Amino acid sequence: MVGATPSYETEGFAAFYAALLAHLPPQYELGADVDRVLWPLLAALREAEAGAPRVVLYLATGNGRVALALAERWAAAGAAHDGAEPPARLEVVGVDSSAGILRAAREREQLQPHPGV
Repeated sequence: MVGATPSYETEGFAAFYAALLAHLPPQYELGADVDRVLWPLLAALREAEAGAPRVVLYLATGNGRVALALAERWAAAGAAHDGAEPPARLEVVGVDSSAGILRAAREREQLQPHPGV
């Protein structure tokens, strides 16, 4: 199809995507992907050698829901550390092919800054 626009580049897609996630049925368990799959991996990264880079590259980040949830969990875990040494910083890099959805992710991140991330 010549001249076709991918749906994720259509005007208003970012708002549509956010509304879709906000109205998912309860069985989807929004956040379970972070709690059951991604956080255990990140928790292991927390225990990595001191000074080791802690960078998460999140592909197809969408509106940043998962990336920001990971950042929030990291910041909360750092606030609860035992105080023996400062908690490690985490860099979360979100990548997506849609400029509009990345703008939405940046706006969301500005509303929810996370210390230590």
